[in-house]
Parts: sequence; structure tokens; C-alpha cells
Amino acid sequence: MKKASIKTVIFIILLFSITVTLPASAGVEPSPFHEIMNRINAIENNLISIERRLEHEISKLVSQNRYDMPTGTLKKLDAMAEKICSLQDKLDGAIDDVSDDSRSIPGVACALIDVRLVAESIVNHIDKLFINYPYFIEIAPERVKENSQVIVYKAKEYIRPDNSCGGLSETEVQTLSLMSSANILIEVDEDGFICDPSEWGEEVAEALAESEGIEDLTEDHWHVVNYLRNYYLKFGVAPMIRKLCKETGFKLKKIYDLFPSGPAKGACKIAGLPKPTGCV
Repeated sequence: MKKASIKTVIFIILLFSITVTLPASAGVEPSPFHEIMNRINAIENNLISIERRLEHEISKLVSQNRYDMPTGTLKKLDAMAEKICSLQDKLDGAIDDVSDDSRSIPGVACALIDVRLVAESIVNHIDKLFINYPYFIEIAPERVKENSQVIVYKAKEYIRPDNSCGGLSETEVQTLSLMSSANILIEVDEDGFICDPSEWGEEVAEALAESEGIEDLTEDHWHVVNYLRNYYLKFGVAPMIRKLCKETGFKLKKIYDLFPSGPAKGACKIAGLPKPTGCV
């Protein structure tokens, strides 16, 4: 369930993550993580199918102006709840098969993000149904919601808190969720700064901007980004804040208006510079 507004698919492999080597030729045993990802993707597809059936049943209820839930609908929702329950066990098995020393595999984390998003969407459908039509509150839809919430919890369990060790942090997973169709491979550090500035391009900048909450890069954004980029290529460092403001003609407040994270965490990151160590 990727954000539709992202213009660039970037598969980001974190600097500290373990590299998965793909088979170079026929006869070489594929990585076990591909099999695990396929199992997780199958769970996602099952959840998507359930979500579509749920939407259909809710649409029928609303269009018929009913004040009760037909027996046939209750049975279908019961079947959905049972199916989601079985998917919980499959998700447990897939996660258990991911060893402790490989919990930073980005592909597995991204697959779990997709599972979590679909399950959260199912929960939201039930919540909206109950809010708008409280007379539809029944055990069957409540079970669909509860079982989906368990899926959400299990998927989130794989992600560690930002201040703990092992696995992927929530911040890192947010970076991993940057996806687009360009199939560009970018390596970043734990703060989201690209490791090789030569891999930077306008499409990369646009995607990194979205990770900073900036949906569209305006002419003023590009004025700052291009200045930072050119300065770095010439001197190998980011400029001081005073020089940045003087050369771009923008006051510091304007820089922060354009890049809410600031000139270092926001502007320099989007410009493809390494994380600044000075006072930019």
C-alpha cells in the first residue's frame, strides 16, 4: 500500500543492513529470504482479497438502507475472521523463520509493512462502519477487526523501538517505505543521508523531499538545493549557514519555511550531501 504521491521508487538498503546475494546462475540455491518474502506476500494478497470482500459487503448494507445485518452477511464476516486468524499463524511462522542475525533484511521489513498497512485498512473499514452505522455492531465484524489488529501487532513486533538494538528501527522502516518504479538502488546511512553523493539525481531529490514531508519541490526549493549541491561538488563540504543565506538571498526563516527539518537535516539531505558535521 504505497503512497500514491511518491514519484520515484527507491529501494533503499541501509548502510548497516546485511546484503542478500542473488543467485548468479541456474543451479545456485536461492536465498531463503526470498521464500520467506513470498510467504509474507501471499499473506498480504489474502488480506487484500478479504478487504475487497469486506468493502463489497459494507457497500451492499449501506445501499440497501438496512438497520440489521443479514444472516448471510454475518456468515461471510465470520468466514473472513477465521481466515484472518489462520493468516496470523502463517505470519508467526514466517517471522519465526527469520533468524536473529538477519532481522535487518530490508525486503522482509518492507513486506511486513505492506501486510500491516492492509490489516490497518481492514480495521479502519470496520471502525467507520460502526461510527456511521452503530446499529451494525455485531460479534462477527468485531472479530474481523480484532483479528486484523493482531496482524498489525505481529507485523509491528518485527520492528524494534528507535532506542533499542537488533532489527530495524521505526525511523529506518519509514525510510525503507520510500518506493517508486524507477528501480534506483540507493544506499543511505541510519539518518537517511545517501552514502554516495554521485548517485544523486532530481528524481532521488524528489523522493527524499517526500520523506521530509515536502510533497513538491518549488523553484525556491531547487534554488537552495542546487546551490548546496554545487558548493559541495566544488569544496567537498556543506556551506556555513551565513554563506547559504547570503548566496541564495534567503533569510534563515525562509530556509526553515522551505525545509522544516532545517538546512542540515532537510536541505542537505535532499541535495544529496553527506550528513553535515559543521554548522550548516
